[in-house]
Amino acid sequence: MEPSSSNYAGLRRNALVNDDRFETIKSAIGETSGTAYLSGRKHASMTIADPHVEGGEAVAMISLDDMDRMDLSTKRLVLKLDVEGTEIAGMIGGARLLKTDCRVICEDHGNDPLHTVSTHILNHTDLQLFCYDPDAGRYIHLKNTSPLDR
Repeated sequence: MEPSSSNYAGLRRNALVNDDRFETIKSAIGETSGTAYLSGRKHASMTIADPHVEGGEAVAMISLDDMDRMDLSTKRLVLKLDVEGTEIAGMIGGARLLKTDCRVICEDHGNDPLHTVSTHILNHTDLQLFCYDPDAGRYIHLKNTSPLDR
């Protein structure tokens, strides 16, 4: 899934050169389905914006639980959730999906001292939280977010 028109074109090319082994959807992920507005010029700096921001691109937005047409309930799913600051909204909108055989990969930004996304995972989902520990050279199971302070 990719909401940005320019980035979606690259995603479609990637799918084509890989014999269309994966489905592409031009949409943002959110807590509810509707319309989102993107701002920013480069992929890494794009964000969901206020609809009144000049130059924002209006894009379709879908909740993960509204993706019924893909029948994800019968598949083992790895979801890389990189939705530019709306990870929690995406998880809320995917509560039913996250109860299936699902693994979620998301980034806990080093510039967030509260570890908001990881705290949400621990306190508001049934998911287990793991992070890579470079000192141990492996992933460790977290019961709280204090190891993320390093």
